[in-house]
Amino acid sequence: MRATLEMFSEDINVSYSQVRTARQTASKWPPEHRAEGVSFEIHRILEKLEDRFERIVTPPKHPRTWKRQWTGDAAKRQVGWQVDTPQFVQEKVEAIHDPAVDEQVPARVAADFLRRPAVAFRAAGDDTVRHLFNKAQNDRWRQLEEAAEGPVPGPGRESGGSGGAGD
Repeated sequence: MRATLEMFSEDINVSYSQVRTARQTASKWPPEHRAEGVSFEIHRILEKLEDRFERIVTPPKHPRTWKRQWTGDAAKRQVGWQVDTPQFVQEKVEAIHDPAVDEQVPARVAADFLRRPAVAFRAAGDDTVRHLFNKAQNDRWRQLEEAAEGPVPGPGRESGGSGGAGD
């Protein structure tokens, strides 16, 4: 079957993976259950839902127009995927978290946001945030104090440099 799909994909100048995905989606949506006027992409997103045949005929209301219609983001919300254009607070939070996988990015973003007085005020209202910030502040002060004290000289070594090996 793969060879046939590969030949077909070459004939129509579409990648094999696109043909395979379209075939899979078509198999999940028999023609009598496909919604007229709803894109194949929406059908693809909803294909894993058990109740997809019922859901496809009752699209959700659009957050701005309140008109019932399918959009890519509306379908993604139905299946719990991250949306392309966040509308709601939690979606916006998830969109910020996604690229912040290392510690440098979130630290910079947090510092930038905390420079806004209203943001700092709201963050200070969260007991956990306040506790963790105070703990981090104390840990940082402790590290700075330890670094300022410098290394403790070992036996037989002078702290001022004695002209020994390596000097």
